[in-house]
This record gives sequence, C-alpha cells and structure tokens, in this order.
Amino acid sequence: MACLSVVLDSCVIYPMPLCDTLLRAAEAELYEVHFSQEILDGATRNLVKKGRMSESKATRFQEIIKINFPEAIVEVPEELVVNMTNHPGDRHVIATAIISQAEIIVTSNLKHFPQDSLEAYNIKAWHPDDFLVYNYNYLVC
Repeated sequence: MACLSVVLDSCVIYPMPLCDTLLRAAEAELYEVHFSQEILDGATRNLVKKGRMSESKATRFQEIIKINFPEAIVEVPEELVVNMTNHPGDRHVIATAIISQAEIIVTSNLKHFPQDSLEAYNIKAWHPDDFLVYNYNYLVC
C-alpha cells in the first residue's frame, strides 16, 4: 500500500502528459490517489472545451479512470464544501482531501489553496513538479 494519500486537482488531470505520469505513479503504488466526480468533471469539461477531446471520449476517459482506480472516487457532502475557506471554485478539492484523509493536494493552482485554509486539516498543497520530485527521491532512497 502506498504511503501518501493524495488528491489530484482537475488542473493536473487536464494536461494529458502530466495526467499520464501521475496516474502511472499511482498505478505503481507510489501513492494512493483520490478525486471526486466534480474534479473529474472539471478536467474533462476543459478537455472538451479546448477541443482536445470529444464528449464521448471524455466520458470514456472518465470510465477508464474509474475502472482502473475504483477506490479513488470520493463522495463529498455539500455541507462540507460550503464550510471550506479557500477559493470558492476549489472548495470541493479540500473537502475531497478531508473525506479521503489525504495528506497532499497536487495542483498547479497553489494560490487557490492558501496554507491557512489547509493547516487545520493537516493537508498540504504541492505543485505537481514538487510532488514528482518527491516521488523520485523516495524511489532512489
């Protein structure tokens, strides 16, 4: 079992090379991955909006993620989301981390996750570069 419990924000699922790298690391059990349906919807909505995927491919992409990571999907109660103090558009991400007992949120959008909104839950927000470097250093130790 992986040592770190991690939530992937939609902004790191959207770029396909980064998504592939992060999900392969999860598949190799370098960490335990979590996301909510809202996170997946945000990623695929942007892929369709930017013309990188059709609606049907986006639906299939989500299905494949859920098939390969069945325990990763977290149900997030709305009552928890509304109590978060970070950027309104990303409150569901911290709520996902709380429900999944994640230690790390991997996001390219660090400004939406100020430390004061995370510290009460013992959660940190890491840029994907820092997260991947951490995993590399963990592997070579």
